[in-house]
Amino acid sequence: MNYTFEIPDGSWMPIIFTVIICLVLVAWIKTLIEIVNHEYSGHHKIVWLGLVAVMPLIGMVLYYALGRNYIIGNRGQSDTWIYQEDEFV
Repeated sequence: MNYTFEIPDGSWMPIIFTVIICLVLVAWIKTLIEIVNHEYSGHHKIVWLGLVAVMPLIGMVLYYALGRNYIIGNRGQSDTWIYQEDEFV
């Protein structure tokens, strides 16, 4: 029994490229949705949206390396709520 694995003459390449493109597209859309759903101070949201929209791969890498840490680090430190003393009675 001689089992050999033969790769057809490149007919699998379009399938691999299609899968990679679909995965990148899904990650790109997820990143855009994540940016839109989180609150940033100032103009940070516009900058991140522009960066990820113009340069999808580089923008996503930068966002997950730098921008997401900003969100996680500042979570819970939003604008201070002002309560009257008698609100907690």
